[in-house]
Amino acid sequence: FGILVLFIVFFFLYVGTEMSLANFMPAILIEKMGMKEAAAALSVTCFWIAMSVGRIFAGVVAEKIHYRVYVLLSCLITLVLLIVFPLMGQVWSAFAIILLLGLFMSGIFSIALVFASKLLQGSEESTPSILIASGGVGGAILPLIMGWSLDHLEVNQSAWMLAVFTAGMVVLSFAAFQLQ
Repeated sequence: FGILVLFIVFFFLYVGTEMSLANFMPAILIEKMGMKEAAAALSVTCFWIAMSVGRIFAGVVAEKIHYRVYVLLSCLITLVLLIVFPLMGQVWSAFAIILLLGLFMSGIFSIALVFASKLLQGSEESTPSILIASGGVGGAILPLIMGWSLDHLEVNQSAWMLAVFTAGMVVLSFAAFQLQ
């Protein structure tokens, strides 16, 4: 039960962070860097292209380095990138971070789902449904919090919230790493 709760919170945070990043990235870039709306909207396209390319290789890489290592490293690199993101002052550097975020976040969901199923053997029928549902709830609640923060806080403070959510994922993925 404890392992299941760990992964429920992990998926809540991951999907919420991914949705917040993808949905509010243009607003952050417009507010922070004064980008035009069309260029800021292009950032979402770059993010999803990088996600798609990363997903092509995620399974192969995870098999080679083990699921737990893949999830932990992906979360750590994502955390570092989200810490650096609010510090970017140039458009090209922000787009470079966005592309890297897409690459390193690309396999977290699917590989963590396989990792959880391996840790919770015997519950392969119910575990994915529960984890996907918790991700859906996170995908609704965390963007709501992110939207509120963009309305009431400075844009960099809101961007730092993404790093805080990811720090929670790092802690949980480290705990899962230790469990296997």
